[in-house]
Amino acid sequence: MQPSKLRVLTAITRSVSVGNMKTIAMTIDEPTLKRLDHLMASEVVPWKSRSEVIRHAVQKFIRELERADEEKREGEIFRRHGHRLNRQAAALIKEQAKP
Repeated sequence: MQPSKLRVLTAITRSVSVGNMKTIAMTIDEPTLKRLDHLMASEVVPWKSRSEVIRHAVQKFIRELERADEEKREGEIFRRHGHRLNRQAAALIKEQAKP
């Protein structure tokens, strides 16, 4: 193992299920781990373990990726159908502006 890396092993040879969760092994650089431990020691984070903090961070990251992917798909739809949507919006505004 490199000195700049700390290997966090929660399961060596098998995957252990806990409820609907799986145990994994991951590698994290030492400065990041020290920052995490510092935050946990200062009670800034509401979670009790590194695993909980990392799990919540991964969940947030996945939500952000999914949101970005959805926005990209919606942008493509607007680009493909922009002219028609603009015509429909103009017609709706014209209709609403009638006395």
